[in-house]
Amino acid sequence: METIGDFELNKDQLLGKGAWGEVYKGRQISLDRPVAIKILKQELTKDEDFVKRFRREASVLAKLVDEHIIQVYGAGVHEDSHYFAMEFVEGVPLQKFMDRGRKFTIQEIVYVGLSVAQALKTAWECPGKIIHRDIKPSNIMVSFSSSVVSRSVPADKSTSSAAMDFDITETRIKVMDFGLAKLVNAEQDATMVGTVIGTPKYISPEQGMGQAADIRSDIYSLGIVLYEMATGKIPFESDTAMSLIRHHIYDTPTSPSQMNQDLPAGLEAIILKMIQKEADNRYTGPNELIVDLELVKQEQPPTHAYKKSDIDATIISSIMQKKGKKSLIIGAVIAGLLLFAGGLWLTGVFQKEQPRPTVEVVPNPIAVTGDQELSRLLAEARRLIQNKKFDEASDVVMNAMMLAPGSEEVKKIFKYLGDEKRKVNTAAQLTNAEKTKQLNKYLTRAEDLIDLGNLDDAGRNLVEASILDQEFGGQKSKLIDKLKNALIKKRTSLNEEDQLKAKVNQYLKQARQYLSQNDLESASNVLSKAYGLTQTDPEVNRLLKEVRGKETELQAEADRRKREEEYNNYYQIGTRAAADKNWKAAIDAFTKAMSKKDTNEVREQLKESAVQAGWAKKYRETLAQADQLERAGDYETAIACYQKSKKFTDDIQEPRKNITRCEYRLYDQWYQTGMKEFNEKKLSSAQKAFKKSLEYKVGDKDALKKIRAIKKMFPAGMMLVEAGVFRQGRRKTKIKLPSFFIDKFEVTNQAYAKFLDYIRRTNDHRKCYTGEKSGARDKNHTPKFWTDGTYVQSAAKAPVVGIDWYDAYAYAAWAGKRLPTSKEWEKAARWTDGRDYPWGNSEKVKINVGGRVKSVIKSVGQYPQDRSPYGCFDLGGNVSEWTLDAYAQKRDGSKVVRGGNFNDYLSKARCDSEDFALPFQQEKYVGFRCAKSIE
Repeated sequence: METIGDFELNKDQLLGKGAWGEVYKGRQISLDRPVAIKILKQELTKDEDFVKRFRREASVLAKLVDEHIIQVYGAGVHEDSHYFAMEFVEGVPLQKFMDRGRKFTIQEIVYVGLSVAQALKTAWECPGKIIHRDIKPSNIMVSFSSSVVSRSVPADKSTSSAAMDFDITETRIKVMDFGLAKLVNAEQDATMVGTVIGTPKYISPEQGMGQAADIRSDIYSLGIVLYEMATGKIPFESDTAMSLIRHHIYDTPTSPSQMNQDLPAGLEAIILKMIQKEADNRYTGPNELIVDLELVKQEQPPTHAYKKSDIDATIISSIMQKKGKKSLIIGAVIAGLLLFAGGLWLTGVFQKEQPRPTVEVVPNPIAVTGDQELSRLLAEARRLIQNKKFDEASDVVMNAMMLAPGSEEVKKIFKYLGDEKRKVNTAAQLTNAEKTKQLNKYLTRAEDLIDLGNLDDAGRNLVEASILDQEFGGQKSKLIDKLKNALIKKRTSLNEEDQLKAKVNQYLKQARQYLSQNDLESASNVLSKAYGLTQTDPEVNRLLKEVRGKETELQAEADRRKREEEYNNYYQIGTRAAADKNWKAAIDAFTKAMSKKDTNEVREQLKESAVQAGWAKKYRETLAQADQLERAGDYETAIACYQKSKKFTDDIQEPRKNITRCEYRLYDQWYQTGMKEFNEKKLSSAQKAFKKSLEYKVGDKDALKKIRAIKKMFPAGMMLVEAGVFRQGRRKTKIKLPSFFIDKFEVTNQAYAKFLDYIRRTNDHRKCYTGEKSGARDKNHTPKFWTDGTYVQSAAKAPVVGIDWYDAYAYAAWAGKRLPTSKEWEKAARWTDGRDYPWGNSEKVKINVGGRVKSVIKSVGQYPQDRSPYGCFDLGGNVSEWTLDAYAQKRDGSKVVRGGNFNDYLSKARCDSEDFALPFQQEKYVGFRCAKSIE
C-alpha cells in the first residue's frame, strides 16, 4: 500500500488505463471507504496542457453533485505525480453490453437516456455551465450490486458469465471521464477553434467541424448512444475517423424503426430530434429531453419531439442546401489535418482508447528540426505501420529519408514498412514480371510528378518503388536515389508559392478526372483539400459549387426513390396484414406508408382498416372519456386522452380543437397561480408558475413580462428564501417568516475593500450604527488583521474577518442591505424539513471546520457539500457570522453569532447552534453575510 495524502493506493489493483493515465483501487483513510484513484502518466506531467486538462477534470467533477455522476473526493500532487480520488463504482461500462450484442428493452433505453440526461442537466445548470464533449458507451458506467447479478443467474450458470444478463433498470447509471469537459463560462479554454474534440463514432456535427460546442452537442452524442441501443448499430460506419466525422456532418441516418420495428414511435421521434444536424433543431437542453423521456416511459406521446420537423425530406433538403457552405469549413479542417504545403506532413494523431478511439486533432503543423524531428517521424511512421495505415506511413517515411538519407534507423523503418505492407497487400501475389512492370510504373510516375512539381505524390511513388525494389535486391536503387535527390533539389528550388500552386493544380486535375467518372465523393474530397490550401482560386470555387449542386440533385433523387421504395414496402405490408385481418398491423403499415407518400389509394386502405378495426367506436369512447376529464378539471390527463383519440380517426380537427381549449385553461390556471404567488412575494414559486403557463401559450407577453419583472427583483449574488414555516431550534418549533433575500456567500475581503475605500474617500458615516459610541476606533472600519490598511491579495475571495458587529452593520447599510436576523439565518440554513445541518443530517461530509481540514480560512464556496437547499454556501463552516439580533441570555449588549468555523467543532455547524460575542469584538473566525427584505 502506498499513501497519497488522505488516500491509500493499491498498485496491485489496476482498474483500467487510457491514453492519459491509470486508475487504481484505493481507500480513503479518514472515512474508511473505497475509492478509485486516477494518476496522470509520468511522461505527460511535463506537458502543461495535459496537466491543465487533468486538473480541470478533477475540478469539473468536484463542482458536480449528482447521483448519476462519478464524484471526486480529493486531488493533489504526490512525488511529482498528479492524481485525483473519486467514487469507486462497482459495475461495467455500457460498452461491454454492446460488445456482447445485448438487445436492450425499451425500458432500459429510456432508463439510460433519463439517467444521462439528468447528469447533463446537473452539469449544464452548474455555475460554470459544463459540457462533457465525449458522451459515449464507454463513458457510461452501469453500477450494480451483487444482489442484482445473483437474481439474474440461473443455478447452473456462473456469476461472471451472467454479469450482463440482469435488468439495467435495477442498476445505477453513472457518467464518468470528464477529461474533455469544458466550462462554457470559463475565460479561456485549452481547446482552440478548429480543433476537433470528441469520439468520431459519437461526435456532433459542430464538434466535427471544430466549432464551439454547447449542451446540444452532448444531447447529439447521447442520441447516437440511444440509437445504437435501439438498433444494435451506430448510424454511420467507416474505416477512418475523418470519414466518420464527414458522415455526421452531412449524411442522414437510417430511421431506427427500420431496424427495430418494436421501437415506439415516440422514442424514435426523441432519438431523431436528438441527432438533428443543426443544433437549433435539437432539444434546447436536458430539461425538454427529460420531459419527453418521462412521457414515453409512461407510454404517452412526447411533447417537445414534435415541435420541429423530424428527419424527413424537407429537413434533408435543407441540410443539402446548407451543405455547400459547411463543406468548405470541414474541407479546410481536413486539408489542414492531412497536408501542409511546405513539404512537412503532419497527419492527424488519433489517440487510441480501447475499444473506441477518441480524437483530439490539432490542425496546425508544428515544425521540429534535427534529431528531435527525426525521432518524431520514426515514431509516427512506426505507429501508422502498426495500424496498417500504409499510405500515411509512406508520407512520413519519405520525409524521414529526405531528412537523414543514410540513417540506419531510417533504413530499418523503411524495411519494416515494406515487410508489413507485403503481408497484407495483394500485390505480393504478383509474378516477378508483373512486379517489375509495377516498379517501372512507380518510377516513371515519380519522375513525371517531380517535373510537374507535385512533390508529395512523387514522394509516395518513390516509397512504393523502393518497397518493391527490395525484393529484387536493390537493382533500381541508383535510379531511386537519383530521383530522390531530384526530388530534394526540386523541393529546395521551388518556393512555397510554387509548391502551393502545383499542389492545387494537381488536385484540380484529379477532381476533373473524378467528375468525368461521376465520382462526386472523390471529387469533393480532393477539392476540399485544394480549398484548404487556397480559398480564393476561382477554379476551385467553381468546381466546388458544381460538385455541391450535383450532390444536392443526386441526394434529392435518392431521397425521392427511397421514399417511393419505403412507401411501396409499407403499402405491401399493410395489404398483407389486411388480407390476414390483422387490422392493427395494417393500420400501422398504412400510416407509415402515408408518411412517405400521401395518396388516395393509401387513404382508402387506411380508412377501411380503421372501420374494420372498430376505430370509429374507439374514437367516440376515447373522446367521451376526454370530455369527462375536461369537465372534471383534469386538463393535463384530458389532453393526453385527446391525443390518444387522434390515432383512431383521420379527421383530427375536433381533438386538436379540444386540446387547444384545455391548453388555454391550463395556461390560465398557471398564470393565475403565478399572480397569486407574486402578490404574496413568493417569487420563486411565481416564476415557476409563469414558466409553466408558457408551455401552454408559447410567447405569451404577460407571462414573459412577469418573469422579467421577477428577475429584476433578485439582487445580484443573493438567494431567495420564500415565505413560510420552518422548524427553529433544538425543539424544532414552527416559526413563520416572510420572504427575504440572503447572500449566497460570506462577504469577502475584496468586496469589503470597496466599502472601506468609499469611507476613506468621503468620510461618510451617516449609515453607520447610531448606537455606536462616538469616536470609537475613529469609525474607520478597518479589519483588525489587515496589514497597512489592506488585505493579502491571495485572500481576495476569502471572507473578511477581524471586523466587529458595527463594521458589519455599516457595510450592509452602505450596500443597501442589512444583517440577517438569527431566525432568518437559521431558515436559510435549515430549509423547511428541520434538518440538522445545512446539507442534511449526515456528519460524513467535507466542510471547513476544525479537525476536518487544515485550520485556515478558505475562499468562499470551496466546499460544495456545505450548501443549503436555498443555494447558500459555507453556512456550516469557514467562518462564523454576525446576525442582527441581541443575545437574549446576556445583558451586556452581546450579539448572536451563527454557524461553525475553521477553528471550531463540527457541533457548531448545526443549524440550531447559537453563539454570541460583544459587538466591539474583532475575532479571526467571525465574518458576516447580508440579507434584504423584499420590497
